[in-house]
Amino acid sequence: MPKWGDCNFVTGICTCKPGWIGVTCSTGCPERTYGDGCRELCRCQNGGICDKVTGSCNCPLGSQGDLCETPCDKFHFGLQCSQVCNCQNNATCDPTTGECMCIAGLHGPACDEPCSVGSFGPDCAFECQCENGGECDTVTGACTCPPGWIENCLTPCPEGQFGQDCVGICRCANGGLCDRFDGRCTVLPAGTAEHATHNVLMGCMVRIVRNIAGVRTQSRVLDSTELVHANQVGRVLFAPTMFGGYLGKWM
Repeated sequence: MPKWGDCNFVTGICTCKPGWIGVTCSTGCPERTYGDGCRELCRCQNGGICDKVTGSCNCPLGSQGDLCETPCDKFHFGLQCSQVCNCQNNATCDPTTGECMCIAGLHGPACDEPCSVGSFGPDCAFECQCENGGECDTVTGACTCPPGWIENCLTPCPEGQFGQDCVGICRCANGGLCDRFDGRCTVLPAGTAEHATHNVLMGCMVRIVRNIAGVRTQSRVLDSTELVHANQVGRVLFAPTMFGGYLGKWM
């Protein structure tokens, strides 16, 4: 006798049970069909497997409902969404495996660990490109450069600019060199190739402070001979002022 049907003892014809067809009722219903003579169409969604006898749906991991029509919410995963996710910090839980997909700036099995120095992005999967002591944003990878640097902290400030993000405007006068880090002006020492090109202090009003039997201040214009001599013997220390002149201290 056929296992999945009843045999007519007079005619020998098999009457198949739901879910089975064929002369001997040995063939299961084709995919997406079920029931008596496999005449019913399955309605399972999202890859659910239809029971060939009853038409009920066996849902894959990550979905639930009579027709497997509902995906797991962000807090659950697995068979019929019966398991609870362990993800933290707004991480997304894989509805099938429960694996946590971390937001930018975090990593770890539960997305509870910040990116280590030098990495950024989702799951901290990207390598920072900041140079010269720049700090990398663990979310975006953007570089916060120390003063004097821009563009991933690889490019020095353009001439005439200084400071954080090179937004400072240099105010050095009379050929003074602007420090790209803090904007301070540097006077070129005598005897250098740069100084030979132009005497940067010649003709400038210089305020000289002498400490001989008390403090005396005098303001005047140095001539070239006096200026070069003072620089050569190291007796005058110059610093630029905001008014375009220089403050000199007699050493």
